[in-house]
Amino acid sequence: MSLELPRIVVDTREQDPWRFSAGVLVLREKLETADYSVKGFEDEIGIERKTREDLVNTLIHSRDRFTEELRRMERLAYAAVFVESDLAPILRGEFYSAAKPKAVVASLASIMADFGVMVVFCGNRAMAAAMAEDVLCRLAEKFKR
Repeated sequence: MSLELPRIVVDTREQDPWRFSAGVLVLREKLETADYSVKGFEDEIGIERKTREDLVNTLIHSRDRFTEELRRMERLAYAAVFVESDLAPILRGEFYSAAKPKAVVASLASIMADFGVMVVFCGNRAMAAAMAEDVLCRLAEKFKR
């Protein structure tokens, strides 16, 4: 086991980044793809962070821009969208958009099936940050081998 702290890279454009434990080193650098990665593996690992509102807005109103992001993400060995929400509120239409829940779910299916990018509903912001830290640390170890 390495004594070096895992180095998580946070994109400089990320306006409200997750807070991680003291067990990782956080670096702010411009990422070409996604919001979070692991230093040295930025071209292989990417996690995109979305709140529920941002997710729905992006899927409905910024689809072309997000599709370009997904095309970059599909080339990564590990790519995921971590959502700071559960799926249930989306199914109930609890968001500020005229979008139909069924259309949002269809778009989520497209992200996973058409681009091979996982969508992970983490419950809330703190749980999303904790899950991202664990996943990125595991991937750092895996990719170092």
